[in-house]
Amino acid sequence: MGGLLLAVMFSHMACKKSDLSKQNLIPKPVSIMLIGGSFELSDKTDIYVQGESAELKQIGQYLADKLNPSTGLGIEVKTTNEAP
Repeated sequence: MGGLLLAVMFSHMACKKSDLSKQNLIPKPVSIMLIGGSFELSDKTDIYVQGESAELKQIGQYLADKLNPSTGLGIEVKTTNEAP
């Protein structure tokens, strides 16, 4: 079964640490591991769906539809057979 991947641009800027397990994340991750980094969404951010699953594409589009109005980025859902 394929997975849903969010390609992000990592940033090493200082940021306020927060407990992500208590944040409202969509979709809710199965697990979260804090590694001390951060990331930014940018105009180069896309959502990648691994494989051709219609259900995963729908989930990816749901996430894009939630992110786009608040970020104004126009994040697209793309399919891939490899890690982006």
